[in-house]
Amino acid sequence: MAKKISAKARAAARKQRDKWKTKRWYTIRAPRHPWDFKPIGETIGESDEHIIGRVYEMTQQEFDG
Repeated sequence: MAKKISAKARAAARKQRDKWKTKRWYTIRAPRHPWDFKPIGETIGESDEHIIGRVYEMTQQEFDG
């Protein structure tokens, strides 16, 4: 026998939250001097806490470029 799904269950299945809409773009800045920062790229994340601790690699030539 086919299992019947209620109208509420079908509506809830259709209304899934889009995770990409909650994310924001953050600028990655690297310190050149103690008082100066250079933007080196951008990343996407849900909040500040999810961005802290990420490691990005780049060459010295890209940084000085």
